Formats: sequence, structure tokens, C-alpha cells
Amino acid sequence: MFKLTTPFSTILVPIDGSQPSINAVNCAISLSVRNSAQLWVIHVFVSRLGFDFSSKNEVDQTPSSIRTILDNERSEFEGIFTNIKDLAESQCVDFKSEVIVTPASIVAAIVGYAGKNSADLIVMGTRGLSGLKKMMLGSVASGVVICSSCPVLIVK
Repeated sequence: MFKLTTPFSTILVPIDGSQPSINAVNCAISLSVRNSAQLWVIHVFVSRLGFDFSSKNEVDQTPSSIRTILDNERSEFEGIFTNIKDLAESQCVDFKSEVIVTPASIVAAIVGYAGKNSADLIVMGTRGLSGLKKMMLGSVASGVVICSSCPVLIVK
């Protein structure tokens, strides 16, 4: 049996609202409890406007077109983030959430976020909302596994 020798202090979970991403959140909460780790849940989406943006940026400095897109996306995921936060906090897990807009690759945004924030582990679903149910591993999950410098746990 594999035994974890190094505890994780920061676990990152990218979500898209699909069942596999929710399963990944549940797994990450369990790992966070066992490791006393922070849980960061992010939602990344592609903007065709050519900007990258994080919901943690100053609102005053954000162009109105980006603010509108971010507000729409944040409101769509607000209920999911709230449910995850409630579950995490009920198990004494330190929780953070963020919506990220990228002009390019979702994979690059996830891997970049993990690197910039020193994530010890990325936990994500096998495939998301793309509708390609015949694929064993989604293109985003596959890309993150290939490009990430930290371990990646894929959850069905």
C-alpha cells in the first residue's frame, strides 16, 4: 500500500460544475482534513476579450467589460462555492475560492495558479463539461497532469 510521507499544506481544486469536479472537491476536503491543509477551489474560464484576470484583483482597476464577465461567471458559481465552503468549514478546513479569466489555455491558467501559489497538490475530475464522455481523461486534466510541477490526483 502506498503511504504518503510528505503532508500537503495547500491543495488546489479546479472546478467546472461537473460531477467529476464535485467528486474531486470531496476527495480534496478529505485530504485537507488529514493533512491540515488549506483548500483552494478555483473556476477558470476562457475570455475572448484578450485579458487575463483574477477575482482577487482590485475592482477599481478592472475594465467594465471584464467586470461584467467576471460578475456573471462568479454569480453562476456562487452557489457551488458556498456549498463547498460550508462543507469545508464544517470539517475545519481553511477554504479559499477564486474565479479566474484567461485569454488562452485553461491548463496554463491552472498550472500557473498552482505554481504562483505554491500548491502542493492539484485534485481534479477526470473530465468536465465538454461532453466527450468516451474519453477516459479529459483534455484539461491530461494537460494539467503533463504540465504541472506538483503532483496531480485525478478523481472519477
